[in-house]
Amino acid sequence: MVGQYVMRQSDCEHPPEKLPDAVGIGTYSLDSHLCQRVAQQGMVVAEGGFMDRIRGAYPIRYRALVPGEQECEKLIVTFCVSATHVCFASIRMEPPLMVVSESAAMAAHSALEENTTVQGINLERFARRLKDAGQIVMPAAIPGRLRD
Repeated sequence: MVGQYVMRQSDCEHPPEKLPDAVGIGTYSLDSHLCQRVAQQGMVVAEGGFMDRIRGAYPIRYRALVPGEQECEKLIVTFCVSATHVCFASIRMEPPLMVVSESAAMAAHSALEENTTVQGINLERFARRLKDAGQIVMPAAIPGRLRD
């Protein structure tokens, strides 16, 4: 799915200070296992793998969970989020997926309550709902964390 927003490597490496549609945080490094080993100039070379550490947590956007309204009005994707290969290498871990899934359930509830599409929910009200539920959606909100 290509969502309303595509999460990129830069979203992980240089997270914004504020994000009105944050639904959870990711913290895992950007990594991808080797794709294949090939022979080059008489040596075996590994292709396709990378491991890049990130400085800290980053927010995951709600708009990466929903397609364009013209495509589908009642779909929230919590695993195959709209992200580049490099960014998905971090988001794919279980902790962010569990948090994003909980947020998605609250978004679905908001859409039903507001009688609107999942793309049309009131993001300010939704953000308050997440906060009231104790959901941590921005790195600065992590208890005991000092801001860089």
